[in-house]
Amino acid sequence: MNCTNCGTALAAETSFCANCGTPRGVAPQAAPQATPAAPNYAQPAPAGQTNGLAIASLVLSILGCTALVGAILGHVALGQIKRTGQGGRGLAVAGVAIGWGFLGFQIIYGVIIGVMLSTSGYYGY
Repeated sequence: MNCTNCGTALAAETSFCANCGTPRGVAPQAAPQATPAAPNYAQPAPAGQTNGLAIASLVLSILGCTALVGAILGHVALGQIKRTGQGGRGLAVAGVAIGWGFLGFQIIYGVIIGVMLSTSGYYGY
């Protein structure tokens, strides 16, 4: 008699298959069914495509007068890059860093100029 699971010949005095451990007379086990994968609705970006907001973020941050807009665009671009898989993460991070850094510099510079003008007595007239 052969094992119903693996087909190995069974000795008459054994009650289990020596190869797979299946008890004598047990019906063969069905192969496990593969579960279907969940559908992926996110549309990956084509390879090599750079996020346009990341580029705009870096350009506007470097210009300085629009550093706040550049920093905000950089944050939006990072969210889009994470969701779509586009390139340009480094550009967006640089735009955020330069934008917030430049804005901080502008605020500090404005405070210093304001303090200097208020203590010097010169008001421009």
